[in-house]
Parts: sequence; C-alpha cells; structure tokens
Amino acid sequence: MFEALGVLWGNLLWQCLAFLILLFLLRRFAYGPVVRTLDDRANRIRESMEQAEQIKADNAAAAQRASQIIAEAQSQTRDMLSQAQQMSQRTIAAAQSEAREQREKLLADAHKQIEVDTQRAKDELRREVARLAIMAASKVVGKSLDTPDHYRLVDEALAEAEVPRANGRTAGPAASGGITGGSDTAGGATGTGTTS
Repeated sequence: MFEALGVLWGNLLWQCLAFLILLFLLRRFAYGPVVRTLDDRANRIRESMEQAEQIKADNAAAAQRASQIIAEAQSQTRDMLSQAQQMSQRTIAAAQSEAREQREKLLADAHKQIEVDTQRAKDELRREVARLAIMAASKVVGKSLDTPDHYRLVDEALAEAEVPRANGRTAGPAASGGITGGSDTAGGATGTGTTS
C-alpha cells in the first residue's frame, strides 16, 4: 500500500533521521542562541525600564527635597529680614535715645555755663560799680578811699539793691539808700581822716 503511494521506507527513515539531526543542530546552534539573545534583550529592556522608574522616583524625591530646601531657605530669609528689621529699629531707637540724652546734656551744660557766665559778669559788674563808686566818692571827698572796708560797704549796698529786684520790686530806692549809706560811711571816713 505504501509502495503504491510511492513511499519508500528506506528513504523515509533517512529523511526522518536527517530531520531529527537538523532539528538537533538547529536547537543546539541556532534556536538556543536566538532564544538567549531574545532573553538577554528582554532582560536589558526590563532593566532599562526599572532604571527609568528608579530615575523617575529619584527625580521626584529630588524635586520634593529641592522644594523643601527652597521653602526652608525662604523661611530663613524671612526670619533674617525680620531680625534685620527689628535690629535696625532697635539701633534707630538707641541712636535717637542717645541723641536725645546728648542734646539734653548739652542744653544742661549750656544752661550751667550761662549761669556761671552770668554770675561772673554780675561779680565783675559789681566790682566795677564798687570801684567806680569809690572813685567817684574819692573825687567828691578829695581823698583816696581804696580801703577794704569801703569796698565791703559798696558790696553790701549792691547786695541789698539786688534783693528787691529778685522779688519783683523796684531796686532804685534800696540801691540809692545803699549808695547813700556808703557815701555817709565814706564821709564819716573822710571826716575821721580830716579830724586826724
């Protein structure tokens, strides 16, 4: 029956053996390397995808960390600006207070100096008035009246003349009285001198 179909058992056996040998050779030398190459490529693709996911996750973490750093830097900057503003206000307040104290001290020193100068001028004026009064009395009497007692009497008269002026009253009569008393004293001194 097989021979009628043209099938020869010897040829069929050799063909089957050749096919098995070819299949063995293909599996050993062709199919295995191709499968390994495909597997390697698949592994590389998978690793690349994993690396890409890792890089993506790292980038997201880095972006989040960068956002936190920026937020912290902004907060620190605001704090520094606030501290600088407060320090500036304190410095300005301290400078204003120091300037106010120095101005008050200068005013107080100026008032003291004015009082000292005024008192000095009064003393000099009193001495000059006493000198002129004694000089005038000397010319009237015709004798030198430069003894310390005469200066003391003139100073007392001027002091008595200043008391009503400080109380708001007119100092004319008191001053006149003091000078008159001084003149009387001077006259008495002259009389004494004349008698002697």
